[in-house]
Amino acid sequence: MKKHHFPDAPVQAYTPWTAEEDAIILRERQNRVKYYADRAASHLEGRSAGAVYSRWNNYLKHHAA
Repeated sequence: MKKHHFPDAPVQAYTPWTAEEDAIILRERQNRVKYYADRAASHLEGRSAGAVYSRWNNYLKHHAA
């Protein structure tokens, strides 16, 4: 399948994660593991559930106290 290029599509810039966002992810995961990414993303503007899941797997589960 050929990918299409959309020149008018909005460009999403990388926004560093904040300590407050990490705290929300940790809180939601501690409350209940199932669907934590969806719940946390609903509190984080501009962050998808996939981004939350990636943040947990790539950083927080290794560095969270």
